[in-house]
Amino acid sequence: MSSDPEKPANNPTFGPFPSKGIWTAVGLSRAAFLTIFLGASALYMFWGGPLWSHLGEDDFARIIVSYSIIPIAVAIALLWDGSFAIANFIGATAVIAALKFVLTALLALIFDLEALR
Repeated sequence: MSSDPEKPANNPTFGPFPSKGIWTAVGLSRAAFLTIFLGASALYMFWGGPLWSHLGEDDFARIIVSYSIIPIAVAIALLWDGSFAIANFIGATAVIAALKFVLTALLALIFDLEALR
């Protein structure tokens, strides 16, 4: 623990969340990137009821809704920040969609495997 009250304690286990990352490469703020990513993932998880309550059912509507919101939200965020460029738009949309795919596929697999137990 630091003796100086102005200086925060050095804790090597938990550091600050990075201020620069993939979101800066595609022109989004960290808050915008994470909001769009988590919002689209939450739409997939809860559209038409919780995913775990509808295992094995048709997921077409939840897939369409959760992916279609990504380019809309990215365009709004980029326009809001004044950093809209077609390359940023395409890059941010593709990165968020890919990350969302990995997360939601993993969660769906976990729920399906848990249901088999």
